[in-house]
Amino acid sequence: MARRREDDRAKLEAAERESPGHLLLRAARLWNERAVARVQRDEPRFRIAHTLLFPHVDFDGTRITDLAARLGISKQAVGKLVAELEEMGTLEALEG
Repeated sequence: MARRREDDRAKLEAAERESPGHLLLRAARLWNERAVARVQRDEPRFRIAHTLLFPHVDFDGTRITDLAARLGISKQAVGKLVAELEEMGTLEALEG
């Protein structure tokens, strides 16, 4: 019985590795890691966590509370990331 479970698990893991969704997620992760590595040459403080914000920032600006809600993380965590990106010159705070 245990052997059968091991075989079933191995088959499931193989199917998962070959699924289009899994392959796309792996490709996206690799793409992101390579992009961050290139940026880190000029700005060593840049982290993958910073890239999580970019798809959620509107061209005209986005409030930290909205970013936090979109990302499902705390306002404090978003505020820290935004402050770091502002310090690097990647984002700019808008007044008003």
